[in-house]
Amino acid sequence: MEFDSKEIGVFGACGEGTLSEREAMAAVEEMRFWLWIMSDHAKLIRNGFDLAEEDLFRYSDALAQNLDGMLARIQSVNPPFLPEQVSSLIAESNAVTVPLREFKADLVVAIRECRVMTNLPAELIDHIRRESEFFLGVINGLVGGPYPTRCNLKIPAPPGKETEPAALAPRSLIPCMGQLAGAILQDGILFFTRINGEHATVLSLYFRPEVQEDLREETEEYGQKLLGLLEELTAKVVQGSSFRDLKDIMDEIRESTISWLEHLRTLKAAVGSCSVPTGQVNFPFSLLDHMEREGMYSIELLDMAQNV
Repeated sequence: MEFDSKEIGVFGACGEGTLSEREAMAAVEEMRFWLWIMSDHAKLIRNGFDLAEEDLFRYSDALAQNLDGMLARIQSVNPPFLPEQVSSLIAESNAVTVPLREFKADLVVAIRECRVMTNLPAELIDHIRRESEFFLGVINGLVGGPYPTRCNLKIPAPPGKETEPAALAPRSLIPCMGQLAGAILQDGILFFTRINGEHATVLSLYFRPEVQEDLREETEEYGQKLLGLLEELTAKVVQGSSFRDLKDIMDEIRESTISWLEHLRTLKAAVGSCSVPTGQVNFPFSLLDHMEREGMYSIELLDMAQNV
């Protein structure tokens, strides 16, 4: 199923002319979700710097404060939303998110070149950089803005399609996207299957050696399972399989994602009550909730895929 980025954007996703009330609501829902995620990212980056990286600590803290301020604005607005109001909120969200996206991209290079000292690996920073690109693509597409390419988001595609814009749209609009719905769900599921798999793989690195080995192995297995299913899905996508032909693997991904979410909730209960071995882990407790929220986002897409 082909996707033409010109079919979504300045003319809206489900209607003609400026943003409709439904589109405006969809944009606000996405900003409420993703600005929280972006704020988490800025704080995770901030808290990972070496003591000597004072300027970078303060810069990432300023980014987090700007994102928190914007999130508070988005949470305070109530429907009905005027098209001009939401277009302005999208522009303001860009103003606080783009600097974070650029900061992440710069950090990836600086960490790899050993010019910045942090306890976060460059691969993890690139992971959260891709999430910023996804968010910006979802909201900017509604107002005629640019879409990130599939390559930029590490979304697999058939040969020659990697550099094309990714098929993105706010979740609540996807059911009314007609023939485009399959392409949007396909790109979204490919994106989030990698994200969830990487979450599990990275999380497994931060359990305490020896005393939390069982937790490490179990968490790593979820990552291996999801990334293995991503490889299967990728092989079919690259071969040009139809969306219908991908549904069996997508159903497996859905079941594995549900299991991953159950594991995260079990970990939240154990870590939150200090009942893991030694009582503590080597990662922030809030990271579990952060990963759960993104996992639930992906489940919404997988649930929709069952009805397309």
